[in-house]
Amino acid sequence: MQFTKFLLDNYLATEEGARALSFFQDLPKYAGAGDPDGRIKKFIDSLLLSPLADEWYEFGDEISEYEYKDFEEFSSAVTDSLHNIVAEEGCTYRDLVEEIPHISLRLFAESPQFAFPYLYPVHFFRVQEICETFGIMLPSLPQKTKYEDKCLYYLKLCKVFHEFRLQHGLSPQEFCVFFYSFAQHFISKHLTDEVPRPLKSYLVGGNTQGDHQYLQTLTPSSIHYWQGNTETKPGDIVLMYELAPYSHISSIWRAVSPGYDDPFRYWPGVVWLGQPVTIPPVSHEELKADPIWSQKGLVKANMQGVSGRGCSREEYAALLNILQQKGFDVSGLPALPELA
Repeated sequence: MQFTKFLLDNYLATEEGARALSFFQDLPKYAGAGDPDGRIKKFIDSLLLSPLADEWYEFGDEISEYEYKDFEEFSSAVTDSLHNIVAEEGCTYRDLVEEIPHISLRLFAESPQFAFPYLYPVHFFRVQEICETFGIMLPSLPQKTKYEDKCLYYLKLCKVFHEFRLQHGLSPQEFCVFFYSFAQHFISKHLTDEVPRPLKSYLVGGNTQGDHQYLQTLTPSSIHYWQGNTETKPGDIVLMYELAPYSHISSIWRAVSPGYDDPFRYWPGVVWLGQPVTIPPVSHEELKADPIWSQKGLVKANMQGVSGRGCSREEYAALLNILQQKGFDVSGLPALPELA
Protein backbone atom coordinates (compact mmCIF):
# COMPACT_ATOMS: atom_id res chain seq x y z
CA MET A 1 0.00 0.00 0.00
CA GLN A 2 1.28 3.48 -0.84
CA PHE A 3 1.39 5.55 2.34
CA THR A 4 0.84 9.33 2.24
CA LYS A 5 0.59 11.91 4.97
CA PHE A 6 -2.81 12.85 3.57
CA LEU A 7 -4.12 9.43 4.64
CA LEU A 8 -2.73 9.82 8.13
CA ASP A 9 -4.07 13.37 8.44
CA ASN A 10 -7.53 12.06 7.65
CA TYR A 11 -7.09 9.37 10.29
CA LEU A 12 -5.90 11.94 12.85
CA ALA A 13 -9.15 13.84 12.25
CA THR A 14 -11.12 10.86 13.56
CA GLU A 15 -11.83 10.28 17.23
CA GLU A 16 -9.66 7.16 17.25
CA GLY A 17 -6.74 8.94 15.60
CA ALA A 18 -6.96 11.96 17.88
CA ARG A 19 -7.04 9.72 20.95
CA ALA A 20 -3.94 7.84 19.74
CA LEU A 21 -2.06 11.09 19.07
CA SER A 22 -2.91 12.38 22.54
CA PHE A 23 -1.62 9.14 24.06
CA PHE A 24 1.76 9.38 22.33
CA GLN A 25 2.10 13.07 23.12
CA ASP A 26 1.68 12.21 26.81
CA LEU A 27 3.72 8.99 26.72
CA PRO A 28 6.94 10.51 28.17
CA LYS A 29 4.92 11.97 31.06
CA TYR A 30 3.27 8.59 31.78
CA ALA A 31 6.63 6.81 31.69
CA GLY A 32 8.43 9.33 33.88
CA ALA A 33 5.70 9.19 36.50
CA GLY A 34 5.70 5.40 36.62
CA ASP A 35 2.39 5.24 34.76
CA PRO A 36 0.29 5.42 37.95
CA ASP A 37 -3.00 5.14 36.06
CA GLY A 38 -1.82 2.19 33.96
CA ARG A 39 -2.41 4.01 30.67
CA ILE A 40 0.65 2.56 28.93
CA LYS A 41 -0.20 -0.95 30.08
CA LYS A 42 -3.81 -0.62 28.97
CA PHE A 43 -2.78 0.71 25.57
CA ILE A 44 -0.33 -2.12 24.99
CA ASP A 45 -2.76 -4.79 26.12
CA SER A 46 -5.53 -3.44 23.89
CA LEU A 47 -3.13 -3.09 20.98
CA LEU A 48 -1.81 -6.64 21.22
CA LEU A 49 -5.09 -8.33 22.19
CA SER A 50 -3.18 -10.29 24.81
CA PRO A 51 -2.09 -9.24 28.30
CA LEU A 52 1.67 -8.95 27.87
CA ALA A 53 2.54 -5.66 29.45
CA ASP A 54 3.26 -7.15 32.88
CA GLU A 55 6.08 -9.23 31.44
CA TRP A 56 8.38 -6.26 30.82
CA TYR A 57 6.54 -3.32 32.30
CA GLU A 58 8.76 -1.25 34.62
CA PHE A 59 8.97 2.53 34.74
CA GLY A 60 9.34 5.23 37.33
CA ASP A 61 12.65 7.08 36.81
CA GLU A 62 12.68 10.78 36.17
CA ILE A 63 13.14 11.39 32.44
CA SER A 64 14.66 14.44 30.76
CA GLU A 65 15.00 15.07 27.05
CA TYR A 66 18.42 14.89 25.42
CA GLU A 67 19.39 16.82 22.31
CA TYR A 68 21.58 15.11 19.73
CA LYS A 69 22.85 16.86 16.63
CA ASP A 70 22.13 13.90 14.35
CA PHE A 71 21.17 10.22 14.30
CA GLU A 72 24.80 9.07 14.35
CA GLU A 73 25.44 10.88 17.64
CA PHE A 74 22.27 9.39 19.11
CA SER A 75 23.20 5.88 17.94
CA SER A 76 26.72 6.15 19.31
CA ALA A 77 25.45 7.35 22.69
CA VAL A 78 22.92 4.51 22.98
CA THR A 79 25.52 1.92 21.93
CA ASP A 80 27.89 3.20 24.62
CA SER A 81 25.07 3.17 27.17
CA LEU A 82 24.24 -0.47 26.45
CA HIS A 83 27.91 -1.40 26.70
CA ASN A 84 28.13 0.39 30.06
CA ILE A 85 25.06 -1.42 31.40
CA VAL A 86 26.64 -4.76 30.56
CA ALA A 87 29.98 -3.78 32.07
CA GLU A 88 28.72 -2.10 35.23
CA GLU A 89 25.81 -4.39 36.12
CA GLY A 90 27.61 -7.65 35.38
CA CYS A 91 24.93 -8.82 32.99
CA THR A 92 25.22 -10.06 29.41
CA TYR A 93 23.62 -8.92 26.17
CA ARG A 94 21.52 -12.06 26.35
CA ASP A 95 20.16 -10.78 29.68
CA LEU A 96 19.59 -7.35 28.17
CA VAL A 97 17.87 -8.25 24.91
CA GLU A 98 14.40 -8.79 26.38
CA GLU A 99 14.63 -5.41 28.12
CA ILE A 100 14.67 -3.58 24.78
CA PRO A 101 10.93 -2.69 24.94
CA HIS A 102 11.48 -1.05 28.33
CA ILE A 103 14.71 0.65 27.23
CA SER A 104 13.11 1.87 24.01
CA LEU A 105 10.29 3.61 25.84
CA ARG A 106 12.73 5.53 28.00
CA LEU A 107 14.80 6.43 24.93
CA PHE A 108 11.69 7.71 23.16
CA ALA A 109 10.85 9.86 26.18
CA GLU A 110 14.40 11.24 26.20
CA SER A 111 15.04 11.57 22.44
CA PRO A 112 11.80 11.33 20.44
CA GLN A 113 13.47 12.77 17.34
CA PHE A 114 15.54 9.59 16.88
CA ALA A 115 14.09 6.83 19.09
CA PHE A 116 10.74 5.08 18.90
CA PRO A 117 8.90 3.12 21.60
CA TYR A 118 8.89 -0.59 20.84
CA LEU A 119 5.41 -1.62 21.98
CA TYR A 120 5.22 -4.97 20.18
CA PRO A 121 6.87 -7.28 22.76
CA VAL A 122 6.93 -10.86 21.40
CA HIS A 123 4.93 -9.64 18.38
CA PHE A 124 7.67 -8.92 15.87
CA PHE A 125 5.56 -10.57 13.16
CA ARG A 126 3.39 -7.44 13.32
CA VAL A 127 6.40 -5.24 12.63
CA GLN A 128 7.27 -7.42 9.65
CA GLU A 129 3.76 -7.26 8.20
CA ILE A 130 3.42 -3.51 8.68
CA CYS A 131 6.73 -2.89 6.96
CA GLU A 132 5.85 -5.25 4.12
CA THR A 133 2.43 -3.62 3.70
CA PHE A 134 3.80 -0.08 3.53
CA GLY A 135 7.02 -0.78 1.65
CA ILE A 136 9.43 -0.17 4.54
CA MET A 137 12.64 -2.15 4.08
CA LEU A 138 13.55 -3.85 7.35
CA PRO A 139 17.23 -4.47 8.16
CA SER A 140 18.32 -8.11 8.00
CA LEU A 141 17.72 -9.92 11.28
CA PRO A 142 20.80 -10.66 13.41
CA GLN A 143 22.00 -14.22 13.81
CA LYS A 144 20.13 -16.20 16.46
CA THR A 145 22.84 -16.22 19.14
CA LYS A 146 24.40 -12.81 18.43
CA TYR A 147 22.81 -11.13 21.43
CA GLU A 148 24.77 -7.89 21.21
CA ASP A 149 23.65 -7.58 17.59
CA LYS A 150 20.07 -8.27 18.71
CA CYS A 151 20.21 -5.42 21.22
CA LEU A 152 21.71 -3.07 18.64
CA TYR A 153 19.10 -4.13 16.07
CA TYR A 154 16.79 -1.71 17.85
CA LEU A 155 19.01 1.13 16.62
CA LYS A 156 18.77 -0.16 13.07
CA LEU A 157 15.00 -0.02 13.38
CA CYS A 158 15.26 3.50 14.78
CA LYS A 159 17.22 4.60 11.72
CA VAL A 160 14.80 3.03 9.23
CA PHE A 161 11.77 4.56 10.96
CA HIS A 162 13.51 7.93 11.40
CA GLU A 163 14.14 8.06 7.65
CA PHE A 164 10.54 7.03 6.90
CA ARG A 165 9.26 9.71 9.25
CA LEU A 166 11.34 12.44 7.61
CA GLN A 167 10.42 11.25 4.13
CA HIS A 168 6.71 11.73 4.90
CA GLY A 169 7.00 14.79 7.11
CA LEU A 170 5.72 13.11 10.28
CA SER A 171 6.37 14.19 13.82
CA PRO A 172 7.66 11.47 16.19
CA GLN A 173 4.20 11.21 17.73
CA GLU A 174 2.50 11.04 14.33
CA PHE A 175 4.82 8.19 13.33
CA CYS A 176 3.76 6.31 16.46
CA VAL A 177 0.10 6.82 15.56
CA PHE A 178 0.85 5.45 12.08
CA PHE A 179 2.78 2.46 13.41
CA TYR A 180 0.55 1.47 16.31
CA SER A 181 -2.95 2.62 15.36
CA PHE A 182 -3.41 3.54 11.69
CA ALA A 183 -1.48 0.49 10.41
CA GLN A 184 -3.64 -1.90 12.45
CA HIS A 185 -6.45 -1.38 9.94
CA PHE A 186 -4.34 -2.81 7.11
CA ILE A 187 -2.74 -5.94 8.57
CA SER A 188 -3.96 -9.41 9.49
CA LYS A 189 -5.80 -9.96 12.75
CA HIS A 190 -3.69 -12.88 13.87
CA LEU A 191 -4.47 -14.30 17.33
CA THR A 192 -8.17 -13.54 16.87
CA ASP A 193 -9.00 -14.49 13.26
CA GLU A 194 -10.49 -17.88 12.47
CA VAL A 195 -7.53 -20.08 11.61
CA PRO A 196 -7.31 -21.86 8.24
CA ARG A 197 -7.11 -25.61 7.85
CA PRO A 198 -3.80 -27.07 9.03
CA LEU A 199 -1.19 -28.05 6.50
CA LYS A 200 1.50 -29.44 8.80
CA SER A 201 2.09 -30.38 12.42
CA TYR A 202 4.93 -29.56 14.78
CA LEU A 203 6.12 -30.24 18.32
CA VAL A 204 7.00 -27.71 21.00
CA GLY A 205 8.34 -28.28 24.48
CA GLY A 206 7.37 -27.23 27.97
CA ASN A 207 10.45 -27.43 30.14
CA THR A 208 9.74 -25.62 33.41
CA GLN A 209 7.49 -26.13 36.40
CA GLY A 210 5.86 -22.84 35.46
CA ASP A 211 5.05 -24.26 32.02
CA HIS A 212 3.50 -27.32 33.62
CA GLN A 213 1.39 -25.26 36.00
CA TYR A 214 0.17 -23.10 33.13
CA LEU A 215 -0.71 -26.16 31.06
CA GLN A 216 -2.86 -27.44 33.91
CA THR A 217 -5.11 -24.38 33.65
CA LEU A 218 -5.92 -24.40 29.93
CA THR A 219 -9.28 -23.35 28.55
CA PRO A 220 -10.40 -23.36 24.90
CA SER A 221 -9.64 -19.61 24.78
CA SER A 222 -6.08 -19.92 26.15
CA ILE A 223 -3.42 -18.29 24.00
CA HIS A 224 0.32 -18.04 24.53
CA TYR A 225 3.58 -17.73 22.64
CA TRP A 226 6.07 -20.58 22.54
CA GLN A 227 9.46 -21.35 21.07
CA GLY A 228 8.66 -22.97 17.73
CA ASN A 229 9.41 -23.42 14.06
CA THR A 230 9.59 -20.30 11.92
CA GLU A 231 8.01 -22.24 9.03
CA THR A 232 4.78 -22.70 11.02
CA LYS A 233 1.71 -21.25 9.32
CA PRO A 234 -1.52 -20.10 11.01
CA GLY A 235 -3.78 -23.10 11.47
CA ASP A 236 -1.00 -25.68 11.73
CA ILE A 237 -1.25 -28.29 14.47
CA VAL A 238 1.18 -28.07 17.39
CA LEU A 239 1.73 -30.88 19.90
CA MET A 240 2.80 -29.83 23.39
CA TYR A 241 5.45 -32.16 24.82
CA GLU A 242 6.34 -31.60 28.47
CA LEU A 243 9.93 -32.54 29.20
CA ALA A 244 11.15 -34.44 32.28
CA PRO A 245 9.92 -35.15 34.86
CA TYR A 246 6.61 -35.39 32.97
CA SER A 247 7.89 -36.63 29.60
CA HIS A 248 4.58 -36.69 27.77
CA ILE A 249 2.45 -35.02 25.12
CA SER A 250 -0.33 -33.35 27.09
CA SER A 251 -2.23 -31.06 24.70
CA ILE A 252 -2.83 -30.26 21.05
CA TRP A 253 -2.90 -26.64 19.86
CA ARG A 254 -3.37 -24.60 16.69
CA ALA A 255 -0.92 -21.98 15.51
CA VAL A 256 -2.67 -18.60 15.58
CA SER A 257 0.26 -16.63 14.17
CA PRO A 258 2.93 -17.39 11.62
CA GLY A 259 6.22 -18.64 13.01
CA TYR A 260 8.85 -15.90 13.13
CA ASP A 261 12.20 -14.90 14.55
CA ASP A 262 11.92 -12.18 17.17
CA PRO A 263 15.18 -10.24 17.56
CA PHE A 264 14.27 -9.23 21.10
CA ARG A 265 13.91 -12.74 22.52
CA TYR A 266 16.39 -15.13 24.11
CA TRP A 267 15.33 -18.04 22.00
CA PRO A 268 15.11 -18.23 18.21
CA GLY A 269 11.77 -19.02 16.64
CA VAL A 270 8.43 -17.92 18.12
CA VAL A 271 4.87 -18.97 17.36
CA TRP A 272 1.62 -18.01 19.07
CA LEU A 273 -0.62 -20.94 19.99
CA GLY A 274 -4.33 -21.08 20.75
CA GLN A 275 -7.39 -23.32 20.81
CA PRO A 276 -5.75 -25.97 23.03
CA VAL A 277 -7.28 -29.37 23.63
CA THR A 278 -6.05 -31.24 26.69
CA ILE A 279 -5.57 -34.95 25.94
CA PRO A 280 -4.77 -38.01 28.02
CA PRO A 281 -0.99 -37.79 28.42
CA VAL A 282 0.94 -39.83 25.87
CA SER A 283 4.23 -40.70 27.51
CA HIS A 284 7.66 -40.97 26.00
CA GLU A 285 7.56 -44.68 26.78
CA GLU A 286 4.35 -45.03 24.77
CA LEU A 287 5.96 -43.18 21.86
CA LYS A 288 8.96 -45.51 22.05
CA ALA A 289 6.61 -48.50 21.94
CA ASP A 290 4.71 -47.22 18.90
CA PRO A 291 5.91 -48.65 15.55
CA ILE A 292 5.78 -45.22 13.87
CA TRP A 293 7.04 -42.92 16.62
CA SER A 294 9.77 -45.33 17.69
CA GLN A 295 11.50 -44.69 14.36
CA LYS A 296 11.67 -40.93 14.92
CA GLY A 297 15.17 -39.70 15.74
CA LEU A 298 13.77 -37.23 18.24
CA VAL A 299 12.17 -40.05 20.24
CA LYS A 300 15.40 -42.04 20.17
CA ALA A 301 17.19 -38.93 21.49
CA ASN A 302 14.79 -38.66 24.46
CA MET A 303 13.05 -35.64 22.91
CA GLN A 304 16.03 -33.34 23.32
CA GLY A 305 15.63 -30.23 21.16
CA VAL A 306 11.91 -30.87 20.75
CA SER A 307 10.71 -27.30 20.20
CA GLY A 308 9.94 -26.60 16.57
CA ARG A 309 10.54 -30.10 15.29
CA GLY A 310 8.26 -31.29 12.52
CA CYS A 311 5.74 -34.07 12.96
CA SER A 312 4.81 -36.14 9.89
CA ARG A 313 1.27 -37.06 8.85
CA GLU A 314 2.01 -40.67 9.77
CA GLU A 315 3.23 -39.66 13.22
CA TYR A 316 0.21 -37.46 13.88
CA ALA A 317 -2.13 -40.25 12.72
CA ALA A 318 -0.29 -42.66 15.03
CA LEU A 319 -0.78 -40.26 17.95
CA LEU A 320 -4.51 -40.14 17.23
CA ASN A 321 -4.54 -43.94 17.17
CA ILE A 322 -2.87 -44.07 20.61
CA LEU A 323 -5.49 -41.66 21.95
CA GLN A 324 -8.31 -43.78 20.51
CA GLN A 325 -6.88 -46.83 22.24
CA LYS A 326 -7.05 -44.87 25.48
CA GLY A 327 -10.77 -44.31 24.84
CA PHE A 328 -10.39 -40.63 23.90
CA ASP A 329 -12.77 -39.23 21.27
CA VAL A 330 -10.51 -37.76 18.57
CA SER A 331 -13.36 -36.50 16.40
CA GLY A 332 -12.92 -33.01 17.81
CA LEU A 333 -9.21 -32.83 17.06
CA PRO A 334 -7.89 -31.11 13.91
CA ALA A 335 -7.00 -33.33 10.96
CA LEU A 336 -4.20 -32.99 8.45
CA PRO A 337 -5.09 -33.11 4.73
CA GLU A 338 -4.61 -36.37 2.90
CA LEU A 339 -1.74 -36.57 0.46
CA ALA A 340 -2.89 -36.14 -3.13
